[in-house]
Amino acid sequence: MRPVTGLTQVVGVIGWPVEHSLSPHMHNQAFAALGLDWTYIPFPTPPERLGEALRGLQALGVRGVNVIIPHKEAVLPLLDELEPMAERIGAVNTIVITPDRLRGHNTDWAGLGRALADLGVPPGGQAVCLLGTGGAARAAAALAASERSASLAIVARTLPRGEALASLAAELAPDMPVQVVPWDQREQAVRSCQLLVNCTSVGMWPDTQASPIPPEWLAPGQAVYDLVYNPDPTRLVAAARERGCRAQSGIGMLAHQGAIGQALWTGVQPPVPVMALAVREALASAPGPGGSSRGKGK
Repeated sequence: MRPVTGLTQVVGVIGWPVEHSLSPHMHNQAFAALGLDWTYIPFPTPPERLGEALRGLQALGVRGVNVIIPHKEAVLPLLDELEPMAERIGAVNTIVITPDRLRGHNTDWAGLGRALADLGVPPGGQAVCLLGTGGAARAAAALAASERSASLAIVARTLPRGEALASLAAELAPDMPVQVVPWDQREQAVRSCQLLVNCTSVGMWPDTQASPIPPEWLAPGQAVYDLVYNPDPTRLVAAARERGCRAQSGIGMLAHQGAIGQALWTGVQPPVPVMALAVREALASAPGPGGSSRGKGK
């Protein structure tokens, strides 16, 4: 790692709490691989001081930040500009800071798209089923709509949240069939889809034996992407592979969304394999079997 000097460009992550974030290790490894004089720092930011923090970062010349829970939605009215997809999704996970502008981006949806392309199952033309309705599901629904999936089933524990997600998808792709499925009626939606995306935290460490669905609902030829990345593989992914499905845990999405954000700050495309390896190293060295309690998010 390069020594930090007065010329080092600074980026980081804001959240509350923030000490669990894997992003510092991931981004700093990429900076080192590229030989860039940049450093990535965690900035613990209490919700009541979010506005002050953003103005302070801007005044100090920080070049950008990632945004994690609980600020992804709260930060929107504090920004000068939103890129279109961040505005539609209603969440920001990356901010580009200049002396006179704070511009918000959402890189989660594109990061998921690239991870699915790596798996060989881009969502365009596929019957997609999403489990969950949180922020990750909003990004996944936006991806399905922007890529014109053949259909979209949203499995929701809370139907009003599912309906809100369906409205987002319908706005982006009015001709795409969308249905909201109650959680206890999800079997048929899972069995009939071509691509299943788990956007819930079910199966995340330490509850590693949990799965959002029974494995017998899956069949060869289906694809499964689990946004949970600790453990890797999750129980869902391991069971899907055993049943002949193409399946992957969420490290790829984490690395890809981070790479997109880093390129926004530096203008240089970072090495995604280096970032993915950094995540695996961080998980392997953290407390807990094969990792820490971190497993979804950044």
